[in-house]
Amino acid sequence: MQNSGVFAPVSDARKRFVLFLLLLGVMLISRGHHMGSAKLLPDMSIALFFLSGWLLARPIYAALLMLAAVGIDVSALQAGVSNFCVTPAYALLAPAYLTMWGAGKHLPGLLMGRSQGMALALLALGAWAAVSVAWLLSSGGFYLFSGRFSHPSWAEFAHRFELYYGGYAGNALLAIAVGVTGVILLRRLRQPQEEELCLDEEETA
Repeated sequence: MQNSGVFAPVSDARKRFVLFLLLLGVMLISRGHHMGSAKLLPDMSIALFFLSGWLLARPIYAALLMLAAVGIDVSALQAGVSNFCVTPAYALLAPAYLTMWGAGKHLPGLLMGRSQGMALALLALGAWAAVSVAWLLSSGGFYLFSGRFSHPSWAEFAHRFELYYGGYAGNALLAIAVGVTGVILLRRLRQPQEEELCLDEEETA
């Protein structure tokens, strides 16, 4: 079975805006709980950037989500959350987020015309690669450039990898999988209705 338009971005401007508000709401709910954790980059945030790149596919939405993330962090700091993660390495969150957004935007286009099973396998592989790069930028950048670690070493970084990467990648990929599965199911359910509507219009023409 070909995936046809299942992986296409949302084309309707009003639907894009509504979807953006939904993603923004999820970020508002989830991000504040992670500010100050050692992971630095919340799993839900990177999943949201991936889904935004895929479904919204407009740079303005990436910029708005970026501003929202910074705004949430500033509000959390003003509310008394620890500033342990706010260091020069915080700037590396931007390329980490953009890695996820870019993967979300460009991967689905490479899947058009493939069988659904192959497309999903390639999407999972691409999402994992993007999440891994995001982890290296955020956690690796924090370790090297935050100033919180006086004597960085490969051995200690490998230990941090063992401690944090599995949970970070697993949670992020699970969130992406839930989002992708939900969208695909909704689009599959809508296809018969849209096809029936087209047939009715042809009969009345």
